[in-house]
Amino acid sequence: MSFVTSMLASAATATAADEKARRLFTHHVLSTLGFITARLPRDAGGWDLERKLAALVDMQDALEAATFNYRDWGDLPPSSRKSLGLLPLVQGQEALLDLWAYCLELCDIVPARTGARALLLRIAGCMCRRLEFVVHASFHGIALPLDVSVKSRFRGMLLSSLQYCGTKLAKSRILTQDHAYFASHVYTAAYYRFPAHVGQPILRAVVAYGKQLAALPSSGYKKTSPRARTSPPLDTTLWPCFGPEPDEDDVDEDADHVAEALATFDAYENSRRPPTAEPNRMHPSVLDTLTDALSEPSTVDAQAEAHRFIAACPQLFDARAVEAVLWRERPLDAAVVAAAVEPFLLRLAAPSRDSILCAVFLTTFVEDSLAWGEALAGPVVWRCLPGYAAIISTFVEVFRKVCGRRKRLLGPLFPHPATITTASAATSPTDPWAPYWAANELEPIYDGLADLLGNHALVNVFVQIVLEGTNVYDPQSVDYGFNLLQHVLEAAAYANRAGATDDRGLVPATLDMATFLGALRATLGSSHFQILLKVLAFVYATADLFAPARRRQLVAELLLHDHFFALFLHWNDEVRRMFAHILVYKLFRSHRFDLPLVSDRVLLAPSPFFRAPGAASPLWLAQLLGPAPKAAPAVARPDHGAALERLLVWDTAATLRPASRQDQLFRDSLADDALGLDLSLASKLDALLKMVADQLGEHGSGRYYPPALQAYAKKAVSTYVGLLWGYYQAACDAPDRAPVAPDLEFTVQVFFGAD
Repeated sequence: MSFVTSMLASAATATAADEKARRLFTHHVLSTLGFITARLPRDAGGWDLERKLAALVDMQDALEAATFNYRDWGDLPPSSRKSLGLLPLVQGQEALLDLWAYCLELCDIVPARTGARALLLRIAGCMCRRLEFVVHASFHGIALPLDVSVKSRFRGMLLSSLQYCGTKLAKSRILTQDHAYFASHVYTAAYYRFPAHVGQPILRAVVAYGKQLAALPSSGYKKTSPRARTSPPLDTTLWPCFGPEPDEDDVDEDADHVAEALATFDAYENSRRPPTAEPNRMHPSVLDTLTDALSEPSTVDAQAEAHRFIAACPQLFDARAVEAVLWRERPLDAAVVAAAVEPFLLRLAAPSRDSILCAVFLTTFVEDSLAWGEALAGPVVWRCLPGYAAIISTFVEVFRKVCGRRKRLLGPLFPHPATITTASAATSPTDPWAPYWAANELEPIYDGLADLLGNHALVNVFVQIVLEGTNVYDPQSVDYGFNLLQHVLEAAAYANRAGATDDRGLVPATLDMATFLGALRATLGSSHFQILLKVLAFVYATADLFAPARRRQLVAELLLHDHFFALFLHWNDEVRRMFAHILVYKLFRSHRFDLPLVSDRVLLAPSPFFRAPGAASPLWLAQLLGPAPKAAPAVARPDHGAALERLLVWDTAATLRPASRQDQLFRDSLADDALGLDLSLASKLDALLKMVADQLGEHGSGRYYPPALQAYAKKAVSTYVGLLWGYYQAACDAPDRAPVAPDLEFTVQVFFGAD
């Protein structure tokens, strides 16, 4: 390849990346969409289909977004769109409608096992929420110009999608996950566009679904009070953002309905329960925690923010008038909508594990609302979404069933004759949600948490549900519960990536840290080694998700101050090794090279990473002119059995061979809380290891920890030094960055009585 060709290829790649990142609707995007929707003789298979699917995957992120940027409309400032070579909005609308029709036509033809059907249904579902088809949607004061033909064609595609979903629901008892997600997108669009005839019935069905779940017995919540299992009182006839239904004989589709919607919303706000005086904490019951999470202070600023959000989102003030016109002027279309919604309502009538449609719909409702809400108005004001409280309350009941999942009890191998009937009856519960869930049933729950926890006030609700459903005396319950808890914290952190230096984000400040640390403290006090391993693996995976002040509570206070000796000198080798991994890889955010760790110099003094006190340091000229150093032969990692003796001697004369930035770190720590925390943790770790050595030197004194733990000191120090050796070896190979922490996880194993 010539230099010119290489430069042109690089420029083309950069241009395509810029198009996708900024969602620019250019000639390249239009030609790609035209290639995808072109009808070919071998459309349902072969190389042509593979090329189309590859192009669709490449454009998936832009198609899942709320809108493209066009020459005459978009979220980019008008002045910055002039030189980008963008196409007009009408061409984008036609191309997106062609793509929607193409995906709907091929979704039942392409093979499902390759993921092609899931991709086509996903793209078709995202077309329902695109802002290119929302009347009165505006950016920078420019309202959406919606042509009559485009409007009519969009209505036809939405009705076709509703008919498709209604047919699938009527004919299929068990809905596949691909079709469940697509149906959820379609019915969410109908929920907002037809609030009286679709939204109200769906909301009533969702609330009834949640109440049925709350009435079912939960094996994981035997000690929960009846009040805590009761759903909050929800008015299913209340639509705070739509106002009263207009008169069909006197309605103007083009009238401004913002003021009417704002007045209705203010009346709804005045009728709500006032928030508690202690926000962001877990109450004795999940119901109280949920009610406080859904209640926000009615201040002037909060009201102004809600008014701004409603005025920016046409879905919240135009729907009633548009729906009334459709039901008056197009009765056949209205009949199609009513017939297509009926199977969906029947499927929601009773909780069943055979259908994951309700859980998928709840999460998709929040996902779609978040997509267009953030694009039109910035941060979403959650209480402005119609039916949001009912949606969240029902999902909370579903999540309680997930957390209350229990292993099927088979009883002892040789049960007493009197208990045989009881054990057999326990295997056939009346609650269909009681047994373990399959992976495909849990997947929509995990996926939906990332969107639902965009409302940071809900993190306490889900954490409390997990903690209440976990039996700290049962290793299997701890294993399952802490897996769920890790998913909740990771989802909450991912939704709070703004301002975080890590792609994983930070756990929101709304988390009730006192209750959370109390639960960890209770499990770390367990005498069961598998429970300790699971909790330590959880801390290892989530320690980086907390802000410095909260990491101090978790690491410095809970692990080092309260449980260091019990875990570092534990009788089980795996517990000691897991805790040593936390000390080496997760205790500090900074590079250990830059920290004044005296214990590292003591324990690794004879290693090649440190310089002995009597060794001469040659000048740089001698190093330059001298012979090249011979590569050391690859040898096995040395035995670290003598590390305890070095700890007892505590010789701190060794110095680090690689260059260190300790002086700069001290200066930066004055303005960086994370660096200040690392310096504090370094001194605490040195002091604790010195305590281990001091008590061993006193021969039997129990000044710092029980004397019985002294028997495991040699192995514990050897394990810790072995991991330190690996850390420093990886750090010397790439001194510019801290070594990557290895991935560790632990699953509780059942040795006896497993089915």
